[in-house]
Amino acid sequence: MNRSADKSDPANESNPSKRHSGGQEARGETRRRRLIPCEEAFPKTHKIRVAKLKIGNHAIAYLFAQRIGCLIQGPVEIASRGIAELGLPASHLDFYEEAYRCQDISCEYPWPSSQRLGRSWTKRAQDKWKGIVARATPTRENEDPEYARFSIRTNTPNLYPIRSYSINHRLLVDVESSVSNIGYLPSLSEARQLLPGTSTLREQAKTILQGFSEEPLIVHIRAGDILDGHHRLYKPLDWQLIKAASAELNRRPVFIGQLEESALVRELKAVFPTADFLHTQSAGLDFEILRQSRFLLLSTSTFAWLAGWLSTRAQCILIPQNGLYNPVEAPEINLVDCSDRRFHFLIA
Repeated sequence: MNRSADKSDPANESNPSKRHSGGQEARGETRRRRLIPCEEAFPKTHKIRVAKLKIGNHAIAYLFAQRIGCLIQGPVEIASRGIAELGLPASHLDFYEEAYRCQDISCEYPWPSSQRLGRSWTKRAQDKWKGIVARATPTRENEDPEYARFSIRTNTPNLYPIRSYSINHRLLVDVESSVSNIGYLPSLSEARQLLPGTSTLREQAKTILQGFSEEPLIVHIRAGDILDGHHRLYKPLDWQLIKAASAELNRRPVFIGQLEESALVRELKAVFPTADFLHTQSAGLDFEILRQSRFLLLSTSTFAWLAGWLSTRAQCILIPQNGLYNPVEAPEINLVDCSDRRFHFLIA
């Protein structure tokens, strides 16, 4: 009876000193210890290094690094040399200088052959040379690797082993090329936050665009390294395609991009004698002009594609159905999101 009365006594229940106070404190301490921060549960910090690339490819590679950072189990630190024009600061530059003991793990899908579409002879030679150097580099005996290393050199990497190894190993992921596949990138809203641009370039681009009486068709020209035809996925815009786009939208073309003296630029100036050619000599300003324009015709360029994709003002983005935009020619590349109604193929 007394035991029963003691259990039901509110005074005893409200006063820890009267009833098993030590046991309650121990249980409370146990409960508190059960709340473990995730970074303590997975203490191994993983590293991702984005290689130094051209602006468009570097930006896309950085976005990919951010995306797989969410896939990896545990804290992730991303090293980037930065892109000042896009508002991306440099980070963890010491990662590039550090020598890590690594075990290389493959994350490439078994495509039919090494001469798969979209890879130039130069790229294949570079990959072969890296393999030769890796085999010739002496390893330190009796030392376990610090990291499982993944080298990303394809537009469709296999992410399963990256995720799997991150659970029990520390990862070093080297993003050595642009991952031109929208399925491997963050959402559009996230990408805009990660690459905000700069206020200076925004104001310059705004001033340039306000100088036109009506919204023009901004035509991005890729020339330079693709004019010799060595890479079949990057093709100059045909002037007939530009005329068709201008007529379809009833918009006056304005050219930006690689407008240095060349046979292509001379031809365009002859075909469009009254058009404006904005040779800004600033890749960052060209990017911001594309990003702030409403009507765009893009060249086969990851730089131009990224600027159009990130735009919050674009109403109509025209792309040619060839090169890296054509899945038949480039099955590894996917820059066409069919749910994005801003994008349209233009067929002359």
